[in-house]
Formats: sequence, structure tokens, C-alpha cells
Amino acid sequence: LLSSLAAHDFGYVTTAQLLDRTQNTITTMLGLERYRGHLFNWYDTQSLLPLYPRYVSTVDSGNLAASLLTLKEGLLALYTQPILRPTLYEGLFDTISVLGLKSKESVIIQKIKEDTFNSINEESITITTALLFLEKLVQAAEALREKLSPNPTLEAYWWADALVTQSQQARSELNNLTSWMLDINASSKYSDVIHLPESIPSVMDVANITNGLAIKIDQWILNENTPKEKDWLIAYQSRIISARDTAQGMIDRIEILANQCMELADYHYEFLYDATQHFLAIGYNVEDHRQDPGCYDLLGSEARLGLYVAIAQGKIPQESWFAMGRQLTGAGKDPVLISWSGSMFEYLMPMLI
Repeated sequence: LLSSLAAHDFGYVTTAQLLDRTQNTITTMLGLERYRGHLFNWYDTQSLLPLYPRYVSTVDSGNLAASLLTLKEGLLALYTQPILRPTLYEGLFDTISVLGLKSKESVIIQKIKEDTFNSINEESITITTALLFLEKLVQAAEALREKLSPNPTLEAYWWADALVTQSQQARSELNNLTSWMLDINASSKYSDVIHLPESIPSVMDVANITNGLAIKIDQWILNENTPKEKDWLIAYQSRIISARDTAQGMIDRIEILANQCMELADYHYEFLYDATQHFLAIGYNVEDHRQDPGCYDLLGSEARLGLYVAIAQGKIPQESWFAMGRQLTGAGKDPVLISWSGSMFEYLMPMLI
């Protein structure tokens, strides 16, 4: 889940791809058997049925809840993020750089960089320049893939194909959401009365602008006496409505997925919680209806992220945080929290989110 969000942040996948990947995963998760909101530790990857003994892991549930809540915030940020961001270019540049390492076609790859990337800087990023850039890159990438096609098993071919897909997806999304903004220049009459934002719009901006513009065009069509201009308005309105529907569809999916993240992160904790010590048990065996006798009692453990989330959600009292042991030991000149095994998982996993 978070790898897809990170891939989007780095410019490797488009917003539509992020939503597709997330929806596929969330839909599968919603279909899995759960216990009081918790997913089990093990499932059959073919049937999706839980493997026995059905077991709830406190750490795994906590990390998943934190990941789902992080994903929710990342999805909601898509509403107002500019459709076109510098990371689009950075992600494509990363892919072509890896292709350069895997391929012997260094001259061709260097020419692709010179013809496309070298002319781009953050100040020059506009819808027009981005579409031109992507069109040139798609053509160059397809030509390189064709050149490598006699050896489709080579890693270089795989990366060339990845570059084609990545650039095509970026071009398609940008076209679907914004090409109508460029079409206005085809009308000498209406290009002066349709005022579009100078900055790169967000998906929410596109939905709002196109919705208002489509209503205005209805009136202009009724008042237009020139057949040529009327036909242009009808065709232009159709493109606007298509962009509006695309943007609104993305907005609706974001909202649904964000709500589903909240649903999947909503657990019951009382069967895992030791109210006397204010600790969470290591886990719970559903078959035996038995809480594990061991508890997470150290702050320097992988359980602290889940503990933090459970407290933030109001599921367990704040006393649990202060009940966690904070014993220190020396590591050279520096004091270090004691953990169970001193593993990087215990120290670093909770910090990743």
C-alpha cells in the first residue's frame, strides 16, 4: 500500500495507477476474514481463506493500522496536489537512467536525454511543455524498445518497455485531464472570454472549473448564431465534460478509498489489552480463545507504533505509553533504549511511518 503511494510521490506511477493499485489491494483486504477488525497473520494466497491456527499479531495489526492511516492522508492530499509536478520528470529520468545502465545503446539513450530532459526546468513546467515532452519521450522510448525487441528476455528490453508504459500512462492522464485547456486557443472568439488558471490545477480544480464552464457553454450554445462557432462549442463542451467526469471519478475513488482505510484500521483491542499492567499482549490465538501470556513492555520495541496509534484512536488509555519500560544501556558514549533483541526492526520499523 505505502510502496504504491511512495512510487507516486517519486513520479514512477500516475495518480490513476496509484488509485487502481490501491483499490485492488483494499478490495482484497475487505474480502478477507477478520477477527474484531484485525486481519489474521496468515492466509492462503489462492483461496484467501485464513490458515490455522487463526492468530492475531499485535505488532502486525499496529503496523498495518499506522500504514492505512498514513495512506489515507496521502490519498486525501491528492485532491489539492497539482496534476503536473516536477517528480513526474524525476521519475521518468530515474527509469531512463537505469535503462542506460542495463543497455548497450548509450548513444541513443544520451540523445533521448538531450532531446527531452535537458530542456526541462522547474520554471518551464506547463501543461503545453509537459505534453510536448511526453509525446517526444513516448516516441523515443517506443523506438528504443523496438530496437531491443529481437532480445525480449534481456533486462534492457524490460526497462525499455517500462519506460514506454510509464511515459504513456503519464501522457494519457495529463491528456485526459487537461488537453481541453489547450483547445481553447482554436477559437478566436471564446479564447478571450474563457479565463483559465495560470498555475497547474489540481484534480479538484479541474472538476470545479470544468463543471462551471460546462454550464456557461450551455448558455453560449443557445445564444450562438454562427453554425461554425456553435459546432465548436458543442465539441469543446464534450471534451470539457469528459475531463470533468475523469476528475470527478478520481475524486470519488479517493474518498471511497480513504474511508475504507479508516474502516480497515478500526480495531477492537480489549482482547489484547492487559488493563492491570497497561500492556498489549504479543497476540491472540483465536482457535483457543487465548491471549498470549507475554506482553510488549519495552518502548524500544516494534510494538510502540501500534501502541501509539491505538492511543491516538482512543482505543486504549494513555497510561499504556508511560507504562512502557525505558531502561537505558550504553553503546559507546551514547545511551540507548534497551530492546528485546537489539535488532534494527525494533528500533527502525516504528520510525519509518
